[in-house]
Amino acid sequence: MKARVLLIMTSLFGIVSVVNAQLSVDSLGGVYMPGGVYSLKNRVAIGTPNNNSFYRHCNFVSTLRGNTSVYGSRIAIYGDATESVSSSTSNIGVLGRVGGCPGTNDNFGVWGQIDNSKGAAIYGKCANSVVPPVYGSYAGLFSGPVYIYGTLSATSVVSSSDIALKENIAPLESTKRGMSALDNVMAMNVVKYNYTDKVEAEKKLHFGLIAQELQEIYPNLVIKDQGGYLGINYVELVPVLIRSIQELKAELDELKGKDTTARRATYVGEETTGVLATDAHLEKAVLYQNTPNPFSSQTQIRFTLPDNTRNANIYIFDMNGKMQKQIAIDSSMDSVTINGYELSAGIYLYSLVVNGQEIDTKRMILSK
Repeated sequence: MKARVLLIMTSLFGIVSVVNAQLSVDSLGGVYMPGGVYSLKNRVAIGTPNNNSFYRHCNFVSTLRGNTSVYGSRIAIYGDATESVSSSTSNIGVLGRVGGCPGTNDNFGVWGQIDNSKGAAIYGKCANSVVPPVYGSYAGLFSGPVYIYGTLSATSVVSSSDIALKENIAPLESTKRGMSALDNVMAMNVVKYNYTDKVEAEKKLHFGLIAQELQEIYPNLVIKDQGGYLGINYVELVPVLIRSIQELKAELDELKGKDTTARRATYVGEETTGVLATDAHLEKAVLYQNTPNPFSSQTQIRFTLPDNTRNANIYIFDMNGKMQKQIAIDSSMDSVTINGYELSAGIYLYSLVVNGQEIDTKRMILSK
């Protein structure tokens, strides 16, 4: 029995001697492991700091405490995987896993939190990517491509768009064979499809564009990933759609203006006039803006007519070019009054026509 106890004590003494040769404890209770770049020491803490209830249930805790100044970054836990055993082996710097915990509300494989300082709770960077300046506190900060195998859910997605971050700003112009943004949008082939097993296990129905086809129209919106496959920047496709809507609206306004002019010409008998607008006696004809404008009960339209006016009229049209009122006037008059009850609420155009020639057209608004 004594021999067995002696053997156990001898073994424990040997283990403690080896541990003491590798570890040292400072006055703050930190356990050091010698080594590292430039012989810097890694601070390791094991146990339950400050008796915090959060830490009491942890198997391993690593903290940084004290005011010791060292060169470089202070790291609580550092994971380094630089050597693979075989091509089928994954290299993982830090692995967090939670499983088999029934009855719990929130389970986290890796927990990160930042308090009252600039930085990020979780930071990821590719070797060749640029470290961005950090202006605030972020739950996550990534520098380099980020790939998500699955669905990304977010309450909002924001792209940097401050003018201070841009240069070479110019209007969006045609990109292919002089085509407008509307022409380019009309040339896009919208399809429905399913992803292959490489991308999605469930065969869901999706809607979108084919990257190779869009590349012929807007090559800057097509990106090749590190696997050699093409993707589409749908976020920057939105301004193209906005531009196409603007062009469509301009075309509609132009057609609407031509149609309105044609309708007014029919009513005022412009095709029958033999008097040119450049005639001297018509240069004295003037149409003024109605007052008040907008109006609800009544408004006054003032005008000036030359003495030798043969005939003159005030025409009022709706925005579709349909005539609503025709008021005959002569050189002895200088205004007419429009009552609000004569028309429905809306925007109207009124024209002064002298001797069959349209002198001027203005807009008035009736509100009720």
